[in-house]
Amino acid sequence: MIFQGRQIAVLFLVGSTEAFDAVMGCQKDVISAAAKESPGLPKPYKLEAGMISTGTGFYVSERGHLLTNNHVVESCSDFSVRHPGRPSIQARLVARDATNDLAVLATDSPQTAVPPLSVRARLGENVYVYGYPQSDVLASTGSFTIGNLTATAGSGDDTRKIQISAPVNQGNSGGPALDQYGNVIGVVQSKQVAFASGDVPQNVNFAIKSTIALNFLEANGVEAPINVRATDPMDGAGIAEKARDFTVQIVCH
Repeated sequence: MIFQGRQIAVLFLVGSTEAFDAVMGCQKDVISAAAKESPGLPKPYKLEAGMISTGTGFYVSERGHLLTNNHVVESCSDFSVRHPGRPSIQARLVARDATNDLAVLATDSPQTAVPPLSVRARLGENVYVYGYPQSDVLASTGSFTIGNLTATAGSGDDTRKIQISAPVNQGNSGGPALDQYGNVIGVVQSKQVAFASGDVPQNVNFAIKSTIALNFLEANGVEAPINVRATDPMDGAGIAEKARDFTVQIVCH
């Protein structure tokens, strides 16, 4: 949408056919007839029978609580959690916050790998994202991307969010955005798909600040670990290894 010269659309990253159709609708006027007829065009993202959406989540307590986006789970009544190399497990909804687009799920699977949440996000610092985007096309074992924290607010100076350049796609919704110490500084939420000027943005993506997530978790009786002092920074491979342990794919039915 165009509103006072600002962006015309923001795309949530949940892996749904509805989201894909919305993006395709925005592109109708700029895709040529020849391109439409090309046999090499990628096919739309398809969900398995009975699935409404997929997204990403990460553990926030040793009791087995998971944090994700509200838009990943809002239309569902049944949830399962997938982690490569492990059996799928059932999860149940504990609470949702539609305003801040957050949700917490509970499992009966105790966890030892739980990342601390950091209340400090610094402009320009490295940002690392782990998640399960387009897992029927890309790697089903998860994907890891690297970027920077490019703004300390979201669209329209929304102070609940940070802007990141780490690439994300449908299915990354609800995943962790991490700093160089392996702390969670945000919950991946959406990507910019177009500006009013017609420009196509390059890696303009948004995550909900960890401070907002901490308040939501505390209000619902979940005590997430908070980072109180910096440890030695890690390289990308080390962060990816840690993130793989606590990040899961959420399947919504």
